[in-house]
Amino acid sequence: MEVIILISIIISAYNVEKYIDKCIASVVNQTYKDIEIIVINDGSTDATKSICDKWAKKDSRINVVHKKNEGISAARNDGLKLAKGEYISFVDSDDYLDIRMMEIMLKSLKDYDADISICKEYAFNEDEEPAEVSDTVIGYKLEKIEENREILSHFTDRFTGPIGWPWNKLYSRKIIADTRFVKGHIMEDLIFNSSVMINVNKAVWIEDRLYYYRQRKGSLMNSNKSAMYTDYGNAIMEERKMLYPVLDISEKKRFASYFLRKLSELDMEAARRGFKQEAGYIREIFNEIYFTDIKLVDSIKDKMKISLYRHFRPIYYFLRTNKIKYYGYKNREK
Repeated sequence: MEVIILISIIISAYNVEKYIDKCIASVVNQTYKDIEIIVINDGSTDATKSICDKWAKKDSRINVVHKKNEGISAARNDGLKLAKGEYISFVDSDDYLDIRMMEIMLKSLKDYDADISICKEYAFNEDEEPAEVSDTVIGYKLEKIEENREILSHFTDRFTGPIGWPWNKLYSRKIIADTRFVKGHIMEDLIFNSSVMINVNKAVWIEDRLYYYRQRKGSLMNSNKSAMYTDYGNAIMEERKMLYPVLDISEKKRFASYFLRKLSELDMEAARRGFKQEAGYIREIFNEIYFTDIKLVDSIKDKMKISLYRHFRPIYYFLRTNKIKYYGYKNREK
């Protein structure tokens, strides 16, 4: 007798009447049918509530919860409380899925006895509607398999999105355990995944672009709001607190260099956008960890960059700004 494996898919929704119908449809139509769909309506004031309720009447797998607005972290946490699945997936309500996503992700987990499956996304602008893949032949292209230390190392990547986002992943429930999203924090995804990834023994990365990520100009992450800088600084401190106890000395050296360099860059970006108070806050965090972490940095090149920032900040700003201007973001030094 085939064992039924339940996947809990958590959708947090707030004022997304333009997108929520397509989002839910893509989840309902998954080729893998043993799913529960938990939609948390986070106090929407538009037609989101009625659209969600209509879907709940159509499909018994859908559980819609209406609550007062508390933000995406609280909504996801409410979804986790209700989730009964052996595996967990998060979907943002303005995005949608390839209908094969859950079947492919689960298959990759089972094929390699892994704790988490990570796919690539298809990013598109808010007014676009890219063609969807509807082929029901289940197959996928394996990118790589990683053990715990390799997966943790990605938190020092130049761009931490793929490891930090929750929505391109299928999590084994056991690695989430009691971890929850921090309420009222813009960088809640990064903090959540830092805690969860500590528990991963094996991760599967697949090449397939199974998640359709809508880039909206009005979204928080695309708005350059000042709070993003202070929250990013706080996220670094949370990462440091969670990860340092499980890292060996060579790994700590890499993370120490990354944290100090990242804080210096955040300070520069905040100052460049006129967020003086936020830039000052970032500098306070930098100074708090500097004397401990600079001792761990063994790269002469990195020490020079960090020292330049600490002692000659205007020169650091000038050199980094001109490097961005003439060479572009992709060619910035790591």
